[in-house]
Amino acid sequence: MMDRAVADTSILAAFSAIDRLDLLRETCGEVFVVPAVYREIVTEGAGWIAAASAQAAIISGDGFHLIDPSSLEDGPSPPIPLGAGETEVLQYSALSGIPALLDDSAARRAAELIGIAFVGSLGILKRAKDLGCLDEIRPLISRMVKAGIYYSDTLIDDFLAAVGEKQ
Repeated sequence: MMDRAVADTSILAAFSAIDRLDLLRETCGEVFVVPAVYREIVTEGAGWIAAASAQAAIISGDGFHLIDPSSLEDGPSPPIPLGAGETEVLQYSALSGIPALLDDSAARRAAELIGIAFVGSLGILKRAKDLGCLDEIRPLISRMVKAGIYYSDTLIDDFLAAVGEKQ
């Protein structure tokens, strides 16, 4: 288990959509939210039904900690163009040494290029199963997909085979 992580919008939306933010806290400990992700999911995301539980948890501070924007001033720029949320997640991760929670492929590529540890939604589900928080991952992935979170069929099939849930 990680004891801290900094989350991108896509991770928060995926676990909010299935009402399982508890899995982020169980597998990652403290979850930090950078200002751009706050804007994306809370301010600009008003009315985003799938993100409602993440919005409420972030606003209340229930397991989520907001990052002061001034703490990002000396953060490195990612080596490839990214959105504001991914950029700030990587900056904070680089400055703090805290792993990043990323699903976006370009952000994950940038993290690899600059040596930042990261895990995605599927990796979090695997950690949760390994820790005994889940018996089965497949139903949660199905719920994420039904909620509009995209994973390729090949990725899902390969992942489920790797965790012993291949049909």
